[in-house]
Order: sequence, then C-alpha cells, then structure tokens
Amino acid sequence: MQDHWCNRHRKHWLLSNTHVNCQILNHLKDHSIKIALGTSAPTYNVEFVLDQLNLRKYFEVIVDGKDVQKGKPDPEVYLTCAKNLKVSNNQTIVFEDSISGLISGKTAGSKIVGVATSHR
Repeated sequence: MQDHWCNRHRKHWLLSNTHVNCQILNHLKDHSIKIALGTSAPTYNVEFVLDQLNLRKYFEVIVDGKDVQKGKPDPEVYLTCAKNLKVSNNQTIVFEDSISGLISGKTAGSKIVGVATSHR
C-alpha cells in the first residue's frame, strides 16, 4: 500500500514540474541543441518516468544504469552521454540536483549548473 501511495504522489510531484521543464526542453529542441539524459537509475524506472510524462521525445541520448559501471561522483555517466551525442565533454552543460552529480559533471569536464530542489 505504501508503494502505491508513493508512486501516485511522486507522479503528481513530477507532473507539477513538467510544464516548466517542457518549456525549457522545447526551447532547446527548437534551437537544435542536443539533449541527453544521464542517470545510473535502472532502465525500468527511467522508461517508466519518460513514458508516463511523455518526455522521451526530447532526448537524443539516454544513458542509464545498464550503460554505466560506476555511479556518481564518477564521471562515467556524463562521459558516456557526451560520447553518444558525439560532442566533446567541454561542450556540454550538466544540470544536477546533487553534490555527487555536480562533482561528476565537473570531473567529466562539463560546465555544471546546480539545481535546487525542495519539498513542500
């Protein structure tokens, strides 16, 4: 029962933030900026969120747990994203909401942007 409640409310939280995120993603796509998603999360979780929120269409590259051996702060996930996008690491910007993710992005040679998150 608790898992069902958590999944229902997590989806609500994600949906409440999706409008703003879609505006940003649409702007990037409209300007032909390549977008990758890098995470060490399991493929099933990534696919569930992308499909439930109709976000898959924005990403040219998706790197998830099946594609990397090491989690953050190791830079592997961002190095793999850049390689799959066919761009050099110093041409990428990593948006991250965790310290280990910011360290990972910086170590990969990317510019980094910390995204503050909060729960109400």
